[in-house]
Amino acid sequence: MMRKYCTAAFSALAVLGFASVTEAHTFGAYGAGFGAGFLHPRGGLDHVLAMLGVGLWAGLMGKSAVWKLPALFIAMMLAGGVAGMIGMALPLAEVGIALSVLLVGIVIALPWNASVAARVGLAGFFAVFHGFAHGAEIPQAALPALYSAGFVLATSVLLVMGMGAGSVMRRAGRPGMRWREAAGGLIAAAGVVFLVSV
Repeated sequence: MMRKYCTAAFSALAVLGFASVTEAHTFGAYGAGFGAGFLHPRGGLDHVLAMLGVGLWAGLMGKSAVWKLPALFIAMMLAGGVAGMIGMALPLAEVGIALSVLLVGIVIALPWNASVAARVGLAGFFAVFHGFAHGAEIPQAALPALYSAGFVLATSVLLVMGMGAGSVMRRAGRPGMRWREAAGGLIAAAGVVFLVSV
């Protein structure tokens, strides 16, 4: 069991090690195609933590929520991306992104006994902000469709990594709950830092 914890922790640290402390959302040009889109999420710790956090949350919930939460997250992120691409306005997008990291950390650390629909809805709401910020950049890329595909794939990888870690914690019983509280606390603390720096 300890080997599973170490593997999950190492995987998370490896992703975080490649992430810059700056935000991934620059509202400016960033590359041209699939490769740039795939690498883009690692450019900001806010996106990395949000994706790992949502995946972790889904893994901790178990059952059908393991896939419902990430699937809706990606769908709503794409909807937000389209809104950003066509020039729609979303006030305080960066505040929404910072709040998403903070709140995901809180719901991981402190068990929330809401319905699956409420949890999935909250995750979908967060996703719109992440998608919008990236969608606002996509029109400046040379190959928007490929850029989007790369970004969605990278986001999916982060979600699956979080789901795996969450599933391990859920099955580990009491020790897993300590890991859950620690992970949620760290994510929430990072969310506070992002919120203050917006």
